Amino acid sequence: MRIANKGAVGKQMVDWQHAVDRNWRSLRFADVRVETNADHYVFEVEIFLNGLDRMRVRVELYADGIHGSDPLRQEMKVRGTAS
Repeated sequence: MRIANKGAVGKQMVDWQHAVDRNWRSLRFADVRVETNADHYVFEVEIFLNGLDRMRVRVELYADGIHGSDPLRQEMKVRGTAS
């Protein structure tokens, strides 16, 4: 599959890795807000991706397990964009 179309998929993978390598140091998290909503928490985080495609980035919330249970990893959802 990676060699189809003259290696287009492989090239996309390498290009993405280079973009992450170039921009990693300038990625930053800004405002973090946490609200309690009934029996759960709502987390909101402002993230500056420095030109990386937001549709190709996944941000996860991580929490240690309680009383020996497995840790929790929850993918966060995009709610808005900066102009």
